[in-house]
Amino acid sequence: DAFASLLDNLRGSNNYSDQCWLGFEEKNFEAVIDLQMVKDIRKVGIGCLQNQNAWIFFPGTLKILVSDDGQEFKPAGHLRIGDTIPDDEVKTGEFSVLLDATRARYIQIVAENTGRCPDWHKGAGGKAWLFVDEIVVE
Repeated sequence: DAFASLLDNLRGSNNYSDQCWLGFEEKNFEAVIDLQMVKDIRKVGIGCLQNQNAWIFFPGTLKILVSDDGQEFKPAGHLRIGDTIPDDEVKTGEFSVLLDATRARYIQIVAENTGRCPDWHKGAGGKAWLFVDEIVVE
């Protein structure tokens, strides 16, 4: 299961081909985690990679939704990461949403892909990538 790499405690490096990253071309990253029982949740985060020369961008937003039954999810938190700006540095970033007094069994994570390379990018209009590794739930 490719998604197992998201919970294996192995952080991806700045090399996108190091086998730790999951890549999503033009699509958002969405995952649901089953905690097996209702628990207190204070923070949910993901690790991402940015390598604009390889058309890989940080997400624009990170949304966290929660559920007790795995069917009906309600918003629990949101992080606006920001607009994509030119940055030649290859880097990883951890993006987290702090949650207030949240209890749930299921957590849905949605990281918004840029979709298309911005007008200023050498690949303007081409499909952008979102690379994700390690989901953190505390």
